[in-house]
Amino acid sequence: MRNVERISEIRLGQKLVELGVITAEQLSEAINGAKRHETPLAYALMEMGFASEWDVARAVTLQFQTPFINVTTHDISRDVRDILPTVFLHKYQILPLDLFDNVFTVAMGGLIAPDVIREIEKISGYEVFLYVGLANDVRALLNELFSLSPAVARAGNAGSWEKLFDLGDEEVMREIGLTDGEAG
Repeated sequence: MRNVERISEIRLGQKLVELGVITAEQLSEAINGAKRHETPLAYALMEMGFASEWDVARAVTLQFQTPFINVTTHDISRDVRDILPTVFLHKYQILPLDLFDNVFTVAMGGLIAPDVIREIEKISGYEVFLYVGLANDVRALLNELFSLSPAVARAGNAGSWEKLFDLGDEEVMREIGLTDGEAG
């Protein structure tokens, strides 16, 4: 994706303040909460009740000029279902949509950091084109189409992000054929 550096959570927060959705104080509180719980700012804003998923989607589309898509009505191509590891999709709330020549389209329910976009391009070998979807719709389709192993799902339900990511990393390593002894 070209110009990935223009994407930042702070800019998203500033756009939400500019739109009158949240106050500067709420933004500051959400930034601290996101850091504390190691969650993306968009999700912290929604979980704290400061912004709705529609507010976040609107702000992302306006600030970063990224198109909106209703992921519940999009027919997700079978060709894209194995491009990225399942744990990676859940970790970053990325929903693969389609593949057009050398362009891999994905939907995000919040905001994806530039380094994650570069990682998607590195893993997939394709240029990435981002769409914005509603966070709950992205999450629901991920759960429906890209289910996690029971152990990873249990760790996520237990509320332990660190444990979820550790188990997820282990599962990714298994998926790509590396064991603990080979990594590093």
